[in-house]
Amino acid sequence: VDRAGDDVYSAGPWSLGAAAGGAGIVIDLAGSDRIAAEGMAIGVGGPSAVGAFVDLAGDDFATLGTRPSVYGVAGEHAGFGMGLGLGFRFAAAGGVGAYIDFEGRDQRQSGEFSQGCGYYLGLGIAFDAAGDDVSVADRYGLGSAAHQSAGIAIDLGGNDIYVGRTAAHLGAAWDESLGYFVDAAGDDSYRADGLSIGAAAQQALAIAIDRGGADQYRAASVTIGAVADNEYHFDAKGLGSFAVFFDLAGFDLYPMGRTNESRIASPEGPRARLINHDSFFLDEHSGPSR
Repeated sequence: VDRAGDDVYSAGPWSLGAAAGGAGIVIDLAGSDRIAAEGMAIGVGGPSAVGAFVDLAGDDFATLGTRPSVYGVAGEHAGFGMGLGLGFRFAAAGGVGAYIDFEGRDQRQSGEFSQGCGYYLGLGIAFDAAGDDVSVADRYGLGSAAHQSAGIAIDLGGNDIYVGRTAAHLGAAWDESLGYFVDAAGDDSYRADGLSIGAAAQQALAIAIDRGGADQYRAASVTIGAVADNEYHFDAKGLGSFAVFFDLAGFDLYPMGRTNESRIASPEGPRARLINHDSFFLDEHSGPSR
């Protein structure tokens, strides 16, 4: 527990609120802090564990990950943290990892698998209560999950900027998982690549909700209430995925194919792997146009 002051946290793997088979928790009560760590850090719950990093106040700057991308993507990095519930696939179920911030104008930049990410039977949580924040993450971030897990990201207020690079962000789920994202208020900016902003694949469930504000969305394919392929388990189970996106207020800007004051439900079609089916987009406009 750190009670006051502008602090610098700098650490390597399995640190700053990380645990496997136990509990590791960091609580910072005040101050504008700088937080930097390598993989498996800043709120990581490994198998049979709870890990959390909790910050109550201050304008913070947090970075996670400098090692090369585990997917070999140029310019991106491995992250693993900032609210990651991590299991070891086919060996041990993941625990609960959380990154929680209550107030302040914060900046967060992280590599892959971070900021409210669940992996293999783990639960990852990212929660921000207030402030105009900037959140940037590489693949699998900002309320995403893969392989029978759950990732949750919730922001209750502020004019926020979200950037999700490569794939799987902002309420995105892959392989029998749940991805859940909610932004409750503020004029927000979203920029994401594929499988993001309420998007699911491989028998998964994805939910993305923006409850208020005039927002801007920039996104690539399979985004903003969309479903991709389901070949993993389709032959055995005959099931697809389900994805929903709700923007409940404000005059918003969308890429082609999505508009204000509209509802788009996926059409009925052949059962062949249920590609581009079982998805729903809803935008409700209130307030003056801009």
